[in-house]
Amino acid sequence: MPVHLEAIDGPAKGRKLEVPIGKAVTVGRTNRAMVTVAEDDCMSGLHFVISLKNGSLYISNLSKSNGTTVNDQKIESGSLKAGDKIRAGQTVFSVIGPPESPFPAQVRIGGWGFAKVPDGWNLVEGVGFRHSEECPFQANMSAVEELLPKNQTLRQYVDLQMQLGRKHIAGSEFKGPVEAKVNGASEALALSMTAPVQEKGRALQNQLYALHNGVVGIFTATALDMQEQVLRQAMKTILSGFSFHQT
Repeated sequence: MPVHLEAIDGPAKGRKLEVPIGKAVTVGRTNRAMVTVAEDDCMSGLHFVISLKNGSLYISNLSKSNGTTVNDQKIESGSLKAGDKIRAGQTVFSVIGPPESPFPAQVRIGGWGFAKVPDGWNLVEGVGFRHSEECPFQANMSAVEELLPKNQTLRQYVDLQMQLGRKHIAGSEFKGPVEAKVNGASEALALSMTAPVQEKGRALQNQLYALHNGVVGIFTATALDMQEQVLRQAMKTILSGFSFHQT
């Protein structure tokens, strides 16, 4: 897994906890927790919960009596980064991040790496990019990821997304999927969709699905048809140097 915790001090020293993508993991002294640290008598039955989403690690305190600290500061919730120290009871966990990606990037969102940010687009941390022009619709690009369901191929995964789109988005039309090239990915597919938007014309959406180490990355760029040139230029910049790589 790309991120895990390692107990570096206390009665559970040496224990490791992997944090799966898109899952919330509870930690505590009793079997009410998904990960049990029974050897720490000072830890609460349910002490904290940790989750990994879109490449960012989050923690929330569940202990009403003992509390949880990050880098010696008491917290209720917040994000974590590699090297942070979590204290729960007498146990100190260190956040161990993934190794460096072999693909250079100016911006990283989870396993996605972007060598360039298109002109006129602003970074939305941990989410993607938004175009600076808001009217009549703010074009946007998002990057997410999730585990590929067991016994499912990438093609089957994409086919299911198309089925859901046709079911829930009235008038949607799809082109693709076709094979694509994404640095670091073992397989990638490209898909485009258009759909009517009341009083605004049609929405355009380009999607790239990339697979690496059992994780699917989904990159989605959305704009109105009147913003097609803006979207095309942005995609040209993005495609000139981006990657999807799970370490």
